Amino acid sequence: MMVLKQMESEDVKPDSHTYSYLIANCNCEEDITKYCEEMKAAGIQVTKHIFMALINAYTACGQIEKAKQLLQRLEYFGQYGKVLKVSMSRTVAGTIQQFPNNTCNV
Repeated sequence: MMVLKQMESEDVKPDSHTYSYLIANCNCEEDITKYCEEMKAAGIQVTKHIFMALINAYTACGQIEKAKQLLQRLEYFGQYGKVLKVSMSRTVAGTIQQFPNNTCNV
């Protein structure tokens, strides 16, 4: 949230790239939720980059089921989304194998 406050003080509006970066670097579900709420309030549309950031962030936080739910929605982005779904499914599957009890935390 500090980044957003700093941007606000400089009169710079965050965009989808900003939120993608911030979400990708979250280390807990609470931070992911806060950024999603801020993004929604700012009227920022969800992009494929934000989807990927969300999947990675939820996976890193051990929220595998949430990551899987998002994977199901990737087809929304057409053929590119289908390719991403395969790639991201492998990432999530690898994390599940590495941390079978959802205990991975960054």
